[in-house]
Amino acid sequence: MHYLGRATGMDCDCEDMHMCEMIAQGVEDLRALTAKVFYDPNFTLKSRDEYVTTKLPQWLGYFERLAPPLGKVKGFFVSERLTWVDFLMFDQLDSQIEFGRLDLIPKATKFDVLSEFPKLRTFYNHMATRPAIAQYLKSNQRVAYTLRFMPKDV
Repeated sequence: MHYLGRATGMDCDCEDMHMCEMIAQGVEDLRALTAKVFYDPNFTLKSRDEYVTTKLPQWLGYFERLAPPLGKVKGFFVSERLTWVDFLMFDQLDSQIEFGRLDLIPKATKFDVLSEFPKLRTFYNHMATRPAIAQYLKSNQRVAYTLRFMPKDV
């Protein structure tokens, strides 16, 4: 991601590098935590529900404190401009929203994972309405959300 940031002019400024690294590492820690549930061969809706209602809110709370203030015109995580960290965070939030909804299993409880996190919801919506991202989200090129293992309790 660092290379892509530098190559596209979206790298973090030197004075923001520590914040970029902290957020990026936090995103990766959350991704690893999700993977423990998501890739478990004994995956169940119960384990997913427990993750979504206990562990995920804790991590989203951490990110909520770091998120851009509400009402900020350019609501980016690290600086006044778009950086690779914003894409990393958007991707993670998008994955968590899909995991919370789990539309591919009608029996699954639907969770609005951002309901208690207004700054994250605002950031997500801000990113999702960027023209290229909005086009991608509506396109056939978007990779469909799938599960590695179907829940054992379906």
